[in-house]
Amino acid sequence: MDELRIAVVGKDVGVTNAYIHVEEAIKLVASFKDISINIAWIDSHNVSKENVATLLKGYNGILIPGGFNYDGVEGMILAINYARSHAVPFFGICLGMQLTVIEFARNIVGLKEATSSEFDNNSKQKVIDRIPGLEKGKLLEGKLPCLLKANSLIEKCYQSLDIVETFNHGYAFNNEYVDLLEEKGLILSALSSDGKLIEAVELANRPFFLAVQFHPELTEPNKPHPLFLGFIEAAINNKQ
Repeated sequence: MDELRIAVVGKDVGVTNAYIHVEEAIKLVASFKDISINIAWIDSHNVSKENVATLLKGYNGILIPGGFNYDGVEGMILAINYARSHAVPFFGICLGMQLTVIEFARNIVGLKEATSSEFDNNSKQKVIDRIPGLEKGKLLEGKLPCLLKANSLIEKCYQSLDIVETFNHGYAFNNEYVDLLEEKGLILSALSSDGKLIEAVELANRPFFLAVQFHPELTEPNKPHPLFLGFIEAAINNKQ
C-alpha cells in the first residue's frame, strides 16, 4: 500500500522531542505492520476555522496528544471537530481527551461555553474540572488500574476489561455532566478502579474515535500498544 498519512495536531510541535514517545509508538506499529507512515506535525496555533479543512484533508488518521495550559487548544478542538464530522480515525491522549469532551459538549450538546477550569475557572460550563480532592499544584501520577466498558472500542483493542496505564494529569471529566453527555451519545468507556473518574470516551458509528486520559505512549515500549495498533489499523482501512 502507499504511505499512510497521520496528522498529529499539537500545541508543542515546535519543541524538540515534545512528542517523541508518540512518534516512537506510531513507528513501532509501522514496523509491526510493515508499512510506511508519514507523520505530519501540525502546530495547533496555526489551525483556524478558515483553514482546518485544507490542513487536514487527505490524512488517514488524526491524533491529538497531551499538554497543559490554554494556548493552542482551540486549534486542537477544531481538529477534533474535523475528525468527528468527517469520520476520520481519531485518537486523543490526555489533554486530547479533555478537548474531545469540550468539543462534543459545545457542538453536539449545545454548551457553547464549555471549557476546562484549567482555562477558565469562572466558567459556568466547566465540563472538565480539577480532580476532586487533589491538592492544588499536584497531579494524579503513576501506573493506575482502569475498568473498561464491555463491548466498547477500547475493550476491543485491549481484549480485556481490566488494564493498568500511566497517568499524569490534574484535571478530569466533570461528573456533573455524565448524564447529559451520555444522553447525547458520548460513550464513557473507561473508569478509574474506584469508579470516580472517567478515563476514556468514544463514539460509535465511526471507523475509530477514541480519547483516553492516560498516556499509552509511555507503556509497553517493546511491542505495539493496542490503542496505537487499533488506531493505525483503522487509518489503514480508511485509506482503502
